[in-house]
Amino acid sequence: MNSRLYRSPRHSFIECLESRVAPAAVVLFLSPADFKVKNSANVLATSVGSAALATGADFAYFLKAGDSLVLDANADHKLTAGEITLVNTKSAGALVFLTDLNGDHKFQSNELTGIAVANNAKLTVNGDVNGSIATLLNAGGTFSGSALINGSIGSLVVTGSVSGAILAGDEISNVDIGKNAGAGITQSVGLIATGKAAIGTALKFSGKTSFGSVSNYVIPAGGAGGDIFNVNLAKGATMISAGSGGSGGLGGSIANLTIGAQSSALSIIAGAGGNGLANGKGGLGGSISDVDLTYPADTSALTITAGNGGAGHGTKAGGAGGSIGGATASSAILTKGAGKIGTVLITAGNGGNVDDGVNGSSSGSISSVSVASAASITVKTSDGISGTGKGTGGDAGSIGNLKATAESVSITTGKGGEGASGGEGGDAVNLNITALSSAVLTGDGGDSTGKGAAGHGGAILLFSGAIKGELSLITGNGGAGGENAAGGDGGAISGLPNTQIRSGNLTVLTGTGGGTDNALAGGNGGSIISLNVLSSGDVSIATGDGASGGTGGDAGNAGVQINALSLTILTGNGGDSAGKKSAGDGGTIRLSQGTITGDISVTTGNGGTGADAGAGGSGGNFSTSGLLRSSTLELVTGDGGDSNGLLAGGNGGSIDSLNSESSGDVSLTTGAGAGGGAGGDGGSISNPVISARSIDLLTGDGGFASGKFNAGNGGSIKGLDAGSFLELSIATGAGGGASDGAAGGDGGSVLSIKRANGGSLTVVTGDGGDSDAPTAGGDGGSIDGIIGSLSDDLSLTAGSGAAGGFFTPSSGADKGGNGGAGGGILNIKLALTGISAIPQNISIQTGNGGDSQANQTGGAGGALSLIDLLVQHSIADFSLATGNGGSTDGTDGSDGGNGGYFLNVHVGAASGSIFGIAEITSGNGGDGARKGGDGGKITNLRIEATNSGSVAPDLGVGGDGLTPGLDGILV
Repeated sequence: MNSRLYRSPRHSFIECLESRVAPAAVVLFLSPADFKVKNSANVLATSVGSAALATGADFAYFLKAGDSLVLDANADHKLTAGEITLVNTKSAGALVFLTDLNGDHKFQSNELTGIAVANNAKLTVNGDVNGSIATLLNAGGTFSGSALINGSIGSLVVTGSVSGAILAGDEISNVDIGKNAGAGITQSVGLIATGKAAIGTALKFSGKTSFGSVSNYVIPAGGAGGDIFNVNLAKGATMISAGSGGSGGLGGSIANLTIGAQSSALSIIAGAGGNGLANGKGGLGGSISDVDLTYPADTSALTITAGNGGAGHGTKAGGAGGSIGGATASSAILTKGAGKIGTVLITAGNGGNVDDGVNGSSSGSISSVSVASAASITVKTSDGISGTGKGTGGDAGSIGNLKATAESVSITTGKGGEGASGGEGGDAVNLNITALSSAVLTGDGGDSTGKGAAGHGGAILLFSGAIKGELSLITGNGGAGGENAAGGDGGAISGLPNTQIRSGNLTVLTGTGGGTDNALAGGNGGSIISLNVLSSGDVSIATGDGASGGTGGDAGNAGVQINALSLTILTGNGGDSAGKKSAGDGGTIRLSQGTITGDISVTTGNGGTGADAGAGGSGGNFSTSGLLRSSTLELVTGDGGDSNGLLAGGNGGSIDSLNSESSGDVSLTTGAGAGGGAGGDGGSISNPVISARSIDLLTGDGGFASGKFNAGNGGSIKGLDAGSFLELSIATGAGGGASDGAAGGDGGSVLSIKRANGGSLTVVTGDGGDSDAPTAGGDGGSIDGIIGSLSDDLSLTAGSGAAGGFFTPSSGADKGGNGGAGGGILNIKLALTGISAIPQNISIQTGNGGDSQANQTGGAGGALSLIDLLVQHSIADFSLATGNGGSTDGTDGSDGGNGGYFLNVHVGAASGSIFGIAEITSGNGGDGARKGGDGGKITNLRIEATNSGSVAPDLGVGGDGLTPGLDGILV
């Protein structure tokens, strides 16, 4: 989280003693019968007529520091029990205005109609002030009219209410108003303002109309805007506003504000920092902290706004924007109570602008805010200010520790400013939101215009809450890198550990990495670190692409636990490489658990393209650590990225440890390996546990090798547990081809189907890839290990080996490569349970060996061994065949490959029949210039009927060749 220290208000809570001996305090007595004021010696005090005349009041009595004005109920000019001290001035003078509002010439409780005070005023009022309290007394005690003096109010206690404004040129502090206000009073005060924030405010000292507005306030150059702090209002206010700073001065802050019963719209506004003079710094914007508001009933609005930083001039920096809340939970904005606020707007301050060659300033942050109930809540920070010349960009303000309950909640952080180094986009951290709808959007990182790194996009970290309707979480993009500068990463997203986000529809989108035009790294796409969601609607998750340039960034990875109506996940592509380093990998996904009523669609990103001897990036992988339940499931992993140099192409994305239960279809497709100096492998599928109506598994092809290294292998499938299905279809990828002397890749194999209990099973493995001389062609993919029970057709087809390469040197004999071996089929144990009156079809075919060239050996045909099939009903078409050996077109010294052999093959018809065509054929040996390949030998083949079973086979012979033969056949 981007944060800066929160500025403490410029004050002390310890009252300072006067530096001189004050005159003896005087008690003045106000007669309620006639408004006359006398001292204890019965001497009549004189009203300041000019001030009264100027304001429209009837009387204006001056109290020097320490004086008191007592309501003399018994007219004895003494303070006796039960009499009220209306006003007591603890320090500085005050001019108390009285007005006979009802014309009865008798003082009523609402006829104290205003108080003008001098600098450092500290006074107590017992009762109401039906007018304004303002610093309008000059040092000599003269009334300044409508121009505020540069004075402060150091302490103010009013037991009743203040109907007008409380205004001071400088600070206002230690205020307590309204603890004994009448039942009909709804506000303790209308406005509290300092400095320039008071200009234009109506001044009312007559209890009737105002005599004017604050016309002027001259703040000293460099002077700070007046802070407002330690304010306790029993019945609320309309506005509390601190003044802006003088040239380069600090904006006024607001702190330690408590309102016991706020019943109307309220604005709390800190002051702006002052603009710097020539070659002067801008002042910091004022902050707002420790605000505690209680709402007993519904109200219309709450606005909290921190001050903007002042502009810097010349070579000096602008001021940072003011912050809201505080750095810890003890410095908080808190609303509570049974009432709902209509609209809540909380805004941090902007940073101040700068001239040429200066670092950009940061905007203010927002922290530790809690809003109990509102119709809508908007919380936002501003963009960082861009640096100029060689200056760095300012950071955007972050938002942290926010707890909010409302119908709608919008949270937005600003963008980082651009500069020699880009500023950071604002983060949103530790959010706890309860709402009908909510959106969180963090800002982009700032671009780099120099040699420094670009800024990262803002992150969303530790989000929790309950959103009944729409929720969107969107992070910022990384900034673009400049001259020899890396691009910034897209913003990450992380849920609160062990806490579930509850929502309707949910959209999660992380930012893209920032690009760069040089040999350094492009930024990574934003990651999803962890997310735990319970959604009543649709969930859509997408991570950003890595950026191109230099090393491409990785796309985001996701650790996600989702319960929803439907789920769509798309991870970003890896960034291309523009230099000699590797391209970025496609984004990966890790799902820890999910229960989806409808469909799951997952697509991982492609690897980036390598350039200038840079390797290609791998396609994004997918894995799970828990159970996924859904109607349908479609997983597609990304392709590897090509390498444009001598290094490897990227591997296709793999699928690992999937555990899925679906009522409909499951489709898994892995990405192809990419071409390069070495070809990348096609993506594999490992250890899936799947139960579904139909299952379709397809792995990617191996990548082409354009250098002297091997081509990529086709993706394999291993450890499949298919507990329930109507149809299971498996196809593995072909091996990649090769050139420039490289070997072809092997076709993908199927290894260990632990359990295949269902209807029909079709398996086709990939062919080997062609090689370039003098290396071998790739082997065809094998099928090794299937255990289970099938009620419908069985078709197993292994891939063929590829031809060896051929090369004619400038001198000497031709050179060639061996042919690849055909894929074998072995370790098959299946119960063919069938369905009564519906014959099954059985076809098992191993792969052919590849041809060889230039005195090399042809590949052997795939073997068929350790096969055990138990027929319980009837088999219509039944074919067992092994592949042919590869031939050679070489001359002396070249041999043909052996045909595929049978070994330990058992087919038993326990109570069913094998009829129609029962064809068993072993492969032919390949032609050879020196020696032909052996025909496939059949050893220990048993086809038998028990109980009422019957067999009508049409056996093929051993394949053609020098040593064909049958051995140990039992029919």
